[in-house]
Amino acid sequence: MNINNRKGFTLVELLVVVAIIGILAGAILLNLSKEAEKAKDARIKSSMNQIKTRVESMRVENIDLLYPSKATFDNPTKDDQIDKMRTEIGKQGGTLVYYSDATGGEDNASKWCAHSNLNQDGVFFCVDSSGIGEAGYECKEATYKCEPTP
Repeated sequence: MNINNRKGFTLVELLVVVAIIGILAGAILLNLSKEAEKAKDARIKSSMNQIKTRVESMRVENIDLLYPSKATFDNPTKDDQIDKMRTEIGKQGGTLVYYSDATGGEDNASKWCAHSNLNQDGVFFCVDSSGIGEAGYECKEATYKCEPTP
């Protein structure tokens, strides 16, 4: 059989196919990383809503129906549920911040707010004592409530 009579792909055709496969693989990997970030953000939002529920429970457990202080909230030995949620938020790339109007380190707050950054640049998810649980808001120490991120 003569080599010139063989049918097959030329080197250029093979290179074009490999290039197309590479472009498609790159597009798929890019979409997967975006979806992974969305999944992490969903876990942060879920943990923040659990924190809102837990802080409300802590208020009910307090005889005076007041919220915990920042010192109580930030102390991992005071409440293991909050500590677990803080750890989960950290695993997903977030950082939990809590403020309350408590005085003297006592659990005597009438208002509180907490937020965590999401994996989207500059976006926070905020929860507070008024019931807000929203992305695009952040906790303000001066007002102890969630306000739109500028």
